[in-house]
Amino acid sequence: MTPWTPDEDAALVAEFPTETTEALAQKFGRSYASVKQRAARLGLKKTDEHRAKQLALHSRGVKRALSTDGMRAWLLENVRVNEDGCRIWAGCFSTCNGSPIVTWNYKSVLARRLLAQLSGMDVRPRYVVWASCGDVRCMNPEHFSIGTRTAMARSMKSRGVYCSGSRRALASAIGRAKGAKLPITERRNVLALRAHGKTMREIAAVYGVSPSLVSHALRSWQRVFGGVIDMGGAAGVS
Repeated sequence: MTPWTPDEDAALVAEFPTETTEALAQKFGRSYASVKQRAARLGLKKTDEHRAKQLALHSRGVKRALSTDGMRAWLLENVRVNEDGCRIWAGCFSTCNGSPIVTWNYKSVLARRLLAQLSGMDVRPRYVVWASCGDVRCMNPEHFSIGTRTAMARSMKSRGVYCSGSRRALASAIGRAKGAKLPITERRNVLALRAHGKTMREIAAVYGVSPSLVSHALRSWQRVFGGVIDMGGAAGVS
């Protein structure tokens, strides 16, 4: 990798807060990831005004104002990066399977599939795009796997994060969790708390819900995603 020059650093400091990362990558002749990594090292962030502008374009459905590269950049930027390197989607999610969705050409489409297509990946008509890391919210192209639904099921089940439950079961689990103020996007956090010995009552206190509701959510997620969850006896006690 070619080292960044002082002049490039100065230009990045001046332009990164208000310019799209994709445009800067083209300007410097570097990859998108390289620009993001250098900006992070320099402690640079997008301005609130810039983020608001991008979100406004999205929310109004003015996608014709964005080029293909612009849309790809927006999909890559509308995330937050967690400690596992997953790019967690900051937009809307499907109530059917919990996957990221976005409006493109005035239609609601799967954001992960769209990003894969805009990135030049081979996404055939009957293929699906899933996050091999196991986080249904992830939009990191490096975590994308593409193939048939059968291949996805086998891959995810081997990692203990997917089971062959129906979409109806998943939608039911998501709906119940949302109604209980414990969305499916908190599944990993709740499981982590449980793994660290937190009781249902303690977890309930974190989310401001009842212990029985936490227990119900865990059981719903177990039916959908499989795996073994330590329920620890009565929901309201342990």
